[in-house]
Amino acid sequence: RAPDKAAFLNGNTARMLPNGWSGNLSIILDRRREYLGSLADHPDGAVRSWVAEQVSNLKQWADHERGREAESEETFE
Repeated sequence: RAPDKAAFLNGNTARMLPNGWSGNLSIILDRRREYLGSLADHPDGAVRSWVAEQVSNLKQWADHERGREAESEETFE
Protein backbone atom coordinates (compact mmCIF):
# COMPACT_ATOMS: atom_id res chain seq x y z
CA ARG A 1 0.00 0.00 0.00
CA ALA A 2 1.29 3.40 -0.95
CA PRO A 3 1.23 5.91 1.90
CA ASP A 4 0.12 8.65 -0.51
CA LYS A 5 -2.01 6.99 -3.19
CA ALA A 6 -2.60 10.20 -5.12
CA ALA A 7 1.14 10.84 -5.43
CA PHE A 8 1.76 7.24 -6.47
CA LEU A 9 -0.99 7.29 -9.09
CA ASN A 10 -0.02 10.69 -10.45
CA GLY A 11 3.56 9.49 -10.67
CA ASN A 12 2.37 6.78 -13.04
CA THR A 13 0.42 9.10 -15.32
CA ALA A 14 3.36 9.44 -17.72
CA ARG A 15 3.35 5.67 -18.19
CA MET A 16 0.00 5.95 -19.95
CA LEU A 17 1.70 7.80 -22.79
CA PRO A 18 3.62 5.75 -25.36
CA ASN A 19 7.26 6.66 -25.99
CA GLY A 20 7.14 5.28 -29.50
CA TRP A 21 4.75 3.36 -31.70
CA SER A 22 4.06 2.14 -35.19
CA GLY A 23 0.66 2.31 -36.79
CA ASN A 24 -2.26 4.37 -35.59
CA LEU A 25 -1.65 6.02 -32.24
CA SER A 26 -5.40 6.28 -31.66
CA ILE A 27 -5.68 2.49 -31.56
CA ILE A 28 -2.91 2.22 -28.98
CA LEU A 29 -4.54 4.91 -26.83
CA ASP A 30 -7.92 3.18 -27.08
CA ARG A 31 -6.35 -0.10 -25.89
CA ARG A 32 -4.76 1.61 -22.92
CA ARG A 33 -8.09 3.21 -22.10
CA GLU A 34 -9.75 -0.22 -22.16
CA TYR A 35 -7.08 -1.65 -19.83
CA LEU A 36 -7.59 1.19 -17.39
CA GLY A 37 -11.34 0.76 -17.59
CA SER A 38 -10.96 -2.56 -15.81
CA LEU A 39 -10.05 -0.55 -12.69
CA ALA A 40 -13.12 1.70 -12.87
CA ASP A 41 -14.83 -0.32 -10.12
CA HIS A 42 -11.81 -0.39 -7.82
CA PRO A 43 -12.84 -0.29 -4.14
CA ASP A 44 -10.59 2.71 -3.46
CA GLY A 45 -12.12 6.07 -4.39
CA ALA A 46 -8.72 7.64 -5.12
CA VAL A 47 -8.00 4.92 -7.67
CA ARG A 48 -11.45 5.27 -9.27
CA SER A 49 -10.98 9.04 -9.53
CA TRP A 50 -7.53 8.68 -11.09
CA VAL A 51 -8.79 6.06 -13.54
CA ALA A 52 -11.71 8.27 -14.59
CA GLU A 53 -9.36 11.18 -15.24
CA GLN A 54 -6.91 9.04 -17.22
CA VAL A 55 -9.66 7.41 -19.27
CA SER A 56 -11.02 10.85 -20.14
CA ASN A 57 -7.57 12.16 -21.08
CA LEU A 58 -6.79 9.12 -23.23
CA LYS A 59 -10.16 9.41 -24.99
CA GLN A 60 -9.56 13.07 -25.81
CA TRP A 61 -6.07 12.32 -27.10
CA ALA A 62 -7.28 9.33 -29.16
CA ASP A 63 -10.08 11.43 -30.68
CA HIS A 64 -7.57 14.15 -31.57
CA GLU A 65 -5.22 11.60 -33.13
CA ARG A 66 -8.08 10.06 -35.14
CA GLY A 67 -8.70 13.50 -36.63
CA ARG A 68 -5.02 13.90 -37.48
CA GLU A 69 -4.89 10.41 -38.97
CA ALA A 70 -7.95 11.14 -41.12
CA GLU A 71 -6.39 14.39 -42.36
CA SER A 72 -3.14 12.59 -43.11
CA GLU A 73 -4.96 9.91 -45.09
CA GLU A 74 -6.87 12.54 -47.05
CA THR A 75 -3.72 14.44 -48.00
CA PHE A 76 -1.96 11.20 -48.92
CA GLU A 77 -4.70 10.20 -51.35
